[in-house]
Amino acid sequence: MPHSTRPRVRDFYARASALCFAILIGGTAILWASNQTSDVQPRPSIELSAFVTELEHLLAVIPRAQPADLAAVRATIPASWVVQTTNGEVKVPAAWLRRELEEGRRDSKTWPSRRADAVAQLTSLRLEAVALQAIPSTPAASDARATLRDVLQQKEFRQQAGVTLMSRLRRVISDWLVRLWRWLGGERIGRRSTAVVFAWFAGFAALAALGWWVVRTLRTSPNQGRLALTAPPPARKSARAWALQAAAAADPREATRFAYRAAVVRLEEEGAWRADEARTPREHMRLLPASHRRRQLFAEVAGRFEEIWFGGRTPSNDDTRETVARLRELGCLPVD
Repeated sequence: MPHSTRPRVRDFYARASALCFAILIGGTAILWASNQTSDVQPRPSIELSAFVTELEHLLAVIPRAQPADLAAVRATIPASWVVQTTNGEVKVPAAWLRRELEEGRRDSKTWPSRRADAVAQLTSLRLEAVALQAIPSTPAASDARATLRDVLQQKEFRQQAGVTLMSRLRRVISDWLVRLWRWLGGERIGRRSTAVVFAWFAGFAALAALGWWVVRTLRTSPNQGRLALTAPPPARKSARAWALQAAAAADPREATRFAYRAAVVRLEEEGAWRADEARTPREHMRLLPASHRRRQLFAEVAGRFEEIWFGGRTPSNDDTRETVARLRELGCLPVD
């Protein structure tokens, strides 16, 4: 090679290296920007009571949902709930629930465990919202509101970054790519718009290559098991604790639900079955032999729970009294 052509070759390699670096940076910027895009928009703000009602509806639907039903259930869930509280509006993201439903639909074998995790988290969130709704407006209620606000502000319930921050980041990276394009001589073949289009096109190409490499690496990695994370099991109440809640509940509807949970845990403590939050009342009944001494008592508690929660029957104080009486016969409460 003639000596006079060596500087040109070195300059060519330098510019090619700079262009590859620009492609990688552009792909990274596009990946960050795409993380902020959602397939649904947040709903308008709702009252706390409406939020509790929607959570109860999900808790009634999800335990009975099959993998084929998950797409329809997922379509009813917004990107996030905006809940009106006495201290202002609080945004409660629902992306985690939509993700669990989508993954359960794609892989039906994982749906039972995902369903149990979703029910546990929804139950915890509902209990916090109900506690805030039930506490009267007294100085002590501020502590409960602060607790709910702290829970809703935790990492799993808040968005990772704001739209404004990502817009600024995209603008900074775009300007940097334009300056790099000019340094490489890109103005000779077009204007600024051409440079931006070409830079983003190169970014998409780099992103596709990076995605292919990541998928290929994950599929061939021997340590995939180490990346599996499972949520810790939720704390479980005793049958007596559920029964005391049922006896103290002012709402007959809630009393019926607490009583059903007390009966389930009581038979679980006696060894009739193992704990499964996703199991329905009828599935519990099928696990009890016809000769089981608790079958009739459990059937009355479970039947009343199904009639009120799933059948739409309006409960009364008589339902509460009858339910509490059955809990005493089950041994969940002391006999007067």
